[in-house]
Amino acid sequence: MNKIMVGLLISALSIGVVAAAGAPLPDLVVKKITVQRPADKKSTKVTLVYVIANQGNAASPASAAQLTVNDRRSVKQTPPLKPGESVTTTLTYDLAKTGKHWVKVSADYNNRIRESNERNNTNTIRFSIGN
Repeated sequence: MNKIMVGLLISALSIGVVAAAGAPLPDLVVKKITVQRPADKKSTKVTLVYVIANQGNAASPASAAQLTVNDRRSVKQTPPLKPGESVTTTLTYDLAKTGKHWVKVSADYNNRIRESNERNNTNTIRFSIGN
């Protein structure tokens, strides 16, 4: 292969990489997590609300979010989201004891969706109840 062909091949490859890097992709993020504490200070039941948004420039297919509460994990389905759309999930959770707790939500926790930013899928909050 001569120098001209190698140069053309390198140019073609770099053009392809740039095009692929500029391709529209979704970007799922956990925008917000809130905890609604019980009115009764002795109760350990809370309402957890989280919002997953697609801040990318392409639609995302259905995916799965992992909710971790004090090391207890569960998986919740997330519907397909167009760019700029979000979905709010609300669930009641019994923490079993008062005191300090934490909640972590990971959008696309199993990395099945190719996204423009794979490092912003998780959000964590800490809170106390009954104190």
